[in-house]
Amino acid sequence: MPPIPPVRANAGITMLYRRKLEKLVKDMRDSATYWIEAEYKRQQPRLAQDANPASELAKKIKEQRRRWDRIFNSEAEALSGWFVGRVSNVTTVAAKAALKKKLPTVNFDPSRAYNTVTQAAAQENVALIKSIQSKYFADVESAVLRSAAAGRDLKTLADELESRYKVTRSRAELIARDQNNKATAQMTKARHESLGIEYGKWKHSHAGKEPRKSHKDADGKVFKLSEGMYLEDIGKSWAWILPGWAINCRCTWEPLIPGLHYPVGTVPTGYKRAA
Repeated sequence: MPPIPPVRANAGITMLYRRKLEKLVKDMRDSATYWIEAEYKRQQPRLAQDANPASELAKKIKEQRRRWDRIFNSEAEALSGWFVGRVSNVTTVAAKAALKKKLPTVNFDPSRAYNTVTQAAAQENVALIKSIQSKYFADVESAVLRSAAAGRDLKTLADELESRYKVTRSRAELIARDQNNKATAQMTKARHESLGIEYGKWKHSHAGKEPRKSHKDADGKVFKLSEGMYLEDIGKSWAWILPGWAINCRCTWEPLIPGLHYPVGTVPTGYKRAA
């Protein structure tokens, strides 16, 4: 029986989501660095006198943190809603297209399980978006206060703030890519299970420069969607995971349909029950 194509994360969604996050991060950087550098410049005469204007600098950082905390709280809800909605629509279309030749009457009805998955994805996404702002300002505050304590000039501080911005932008890019992979996997799993599809065949992405050995070794192995596979991941830790759930994992799976890929009432060849 020919395999059913796996559902993969849509690259277009990753790109659009990344751009939206990067714009939000850039707007935050532009505003925060303008006011913080202006305050640092104003305080420089005190630095030259071996004074420590930490309280004034901390106050300015706190003002910016509060402002961008409000903005991120608002933007996170809107952006997360847009993202989850797009992933849900694209994943549903892709899953139907992959299954239609074998299950021509396939229909995905709304279910409590699927709604739970989308709500959980949205909540996780909101938390991650908010964490971008909080981590950025924690790093900025440390950089500014270290510079003030050492009496560094404005150019040195500006270079450090630019470095923090690049790290934050890279983190936003990772979040966009990783969340799309994970949300696609979660929603596809819910869609498949709603049709009675319980098993899948792991498909390694062969995309990363340094592929995880355990993920590569899992290629072609059969697993139960409700269990995942017990694999070694980043940091040498082991966990039960589905394709696409681990950070930067772009693996997928081929759905195995009872009655087509294996006899009804049995388990697919190659499946080993979890211990």
